[in-house]
Amino acid sequence: KNLTNVADITSGYYHSLALKNDGTVWAWGRCDATWRWRGKSLKASSTPYQLKELHSIRGISNNGGNYMLSNDGQVLVSAYGFKPIKQLKDIIKVEDGIFLKNDGTVWVPIYDYNNDQKKMVITATQINIPGKIIDVSAGYQYFLAITSEGKIWAWGKNNSGQLGDNTTIDRDLPVEIKDIDNIKSISAGVSHSLALKQDGTVWAWGNNYNGKLGDGTKENRLKPVKVRGLKGIKKIKAGLLISLAIKQ
Repeated sequence: KNLTNVADITSGYYHSLALKNDGTVWAWGRCDATWRWRGKSLKASSTPYQLKELHSIRGISNNGGNYMLSNDGQVLVSAYGFKPIKQLKDIIKVEDGIFLKNDGTVWVPIYDYNNDQKKMVITATQINIPGKIIDVSAGYQYFLAITSEGKIWAWGKNNSGQLGDNTTIDRDLPVEIKDIDNIKSISAGVSHSLALKQDGTVWAWGNNYNGKLGDGTKENRLKPVKVRGLKGIKKIKAGLLISLAIKQ
């Protein structure tokens, strides 16, 4: 209601965020600017309100934590207010717990609060992936990355085969997905993954509850399978129980 000139939106477990064209961030639901770190009842609102400490923002992520990307390429993290990760500069994309720099490197946050969350120190460490990374996507406890050569690398939770490496073994280091290439974009869901190829076809793997892989079955897939009946696709999104695609 009364929310106009919106550039981007994102939703989390209990609240939603909107980024306006003027660089301001608006929130609604059960949330406030420090909701993730407060062990008490949180502010709830059925209408959007501005997070006034945020300005000049160009990117938002809200799939479990609140991560903001400022116009100058700095990451701000929700932790009793929004704190910058000072060592990180030139970030071009933020996802939930993963950041992409303009030099093609990938970084993840490290939290050190020594039993006092108000004194939390947030740093970051680089994930070593061969090649230049051009896009990243965060799922539930796992991550996907695309190289400039159109290859996919994956790491993290793999109980349903969502990493696509033909196993259900969790990976603490990135592994290359061997059975697919020429990738244009990726989307990591809760337990399944989607990839859009340069030819406009969509591929899926992982958990197939409710048939969300779109291969005509409800069987989990440990490596990529082609989604039936889709061509000329320009954008994809993996959710909790569904998959979405937008045609050209």
